[in-house]
Amino acid sequence: MPLDPLAKRFLTMMAAASPEARARPTTSERRQSLAKLMQFARTDATEVTATDGVLPGPAGDIRYRL
Repeated sequence: MPLDPLAKRFLTMMAAASPEARARPTTSERRQSLAKLMQFARTDATEVTATDGVLPGPAGDIRYRL
């Protein structure tokens, strides 16, 4: 399965960071980083679905949610 393009972009950005940028960030820098990271989040909850089921197991049924 190919890597999600947004995840690939995020990992590329992380790899490109200079060693100096890996020092402990300030609270403000952490907030800015979190705000940038949240751009990758998928917030459209209308696309979320769930399917419940049961798989047979040697010690009994195993319930799952997909």
